Order: sequence, then C-alpha cells, then structure tokens
Amino acid sequence: MVTSGTTLAELDPWQRIDAMPANRPLKTGEAAVFMTFSIATLERMRVKGTGPDYFQGGMRRDGSQPAPEGTNQHIRYFKEDIQAWWDRGKVSSTMQAAKLKGQLFTTIFELAEEHPFYINPVNGGVEGMVENTAIGTVIERVDLWDIIWMPATEAASRCWSSLSAHKNFASKIQSTLTRLQQGIASNIEATELSESTPPRIGSWRKEIPL
Repeated sequence: MVTSGTTLAELDPWQRIDAMPANRPLKTGEAAVFMTFSIATLERMRVKGTGPDYFQGGMRRDGSQPAPEGTNQHIRYFKEDIQAWWDRGKVSSTMQAAKLKGQLFTTIFELAEEHPFYINPVNGGVEGMVENTAIGTVIERVDLWDIIWMPATEAASRCWSSLSAHKNFASKIQSTLTRLQQGIASNIEATELSESTPPRIGSWRKEIPL
C-alpha cells in the first residue's frame, strides 16, 4: 500500500506516475524522477520528439495549446501528458528496467552515475537523495525545491543541511571505496605471488619443429 510516507525508491514507475500531482508543472529533473529516467535520457527524448508532450514558452511544443496558468518560459511537463504517453505504449528500451538505486551503492560505477539530490532552498546545502524521500514530501516540493543530478561522490563532497544525514551518506560511499581498495590490494598480492612462484615441471613444453 502506497502512503505519503512511502519513499520514492519503493515505488515502481506506474505507481510514481499515479502519485504525480495533477495540474502542477514539473521541471525536467522532476519529471525524470517520476518516470524513472535519467535527466539525460528525458532530454534526448525531447530532442528526438519521442517523449511525452511538454510546454515551453507558455505553449505546447507544437504551438497548439497554451499552458495552464503559472507555467513560465522554462520547459514543463504535466501528469496528463506523461500518463497519455505511457498509456500509448511509447515506453522504449531506453527506459531503465529497475528503479534508480537511491539507497545503496555497491560498485564504483554506481558512484559515478548521476542521481537526483534535493538542494535546500534556505541554505543551499544538499538535503538528500530524492529517491530516499517520502512520496508525500516529493509532491510537496514540486517546483519549490531544486533537484540537481550529480554523481554520489560529488554530492558527498558538498555541504549538507544535516550533519547526520551527510555522515550517513558518506559512510555508504566510503564503504564502497574501501571494498574497492581491498579488492585492488588483494589482486596485487595474487599477481605478486604468481610471479614469484616458478612454473611446475611438465606444465609446458617447447615445440620442436619437424
């Protein structure tokens, strides 16, 4: 059961879209979060014309309809257009098969990937990962809080609003880096051991031309 306290990471794409606020314009970064795309993927779809309809400069992209009141000159998406696009079966192979990994980083590649983070509008510090935020809070923050997509390592190197949240997030990254360092050290030892061990007799023979 989806409640306002359910985190975004616990919802599949269809549940996320269903929870999207109606008649409220979404920035590109916000729409990407709800659609489980990366922001780069959604931007590419917009350029190619393969994504959902959007408003820019107060008009729909084809100029056929003015945007609802309150939409400014920036690109904005609305739930009804995203839902219609989704229902038409236009979801392609570019859609991520799994939800964005917002709770745990297991490899160095995941640390290098860009993830959405909230920026506190009062002090400008990192507030936390959008994926780890309750869906009710995500909806409340639509168009009020900035979302910045950046690698986890960059987010950890910035100033945060909460020291405890910063330490908790940094510990996950440090844990991944520690495992990487241990793996490197272990394999260096294995390489060193293999070089210092003489080959066994009979393990190879010289080919003699006939």
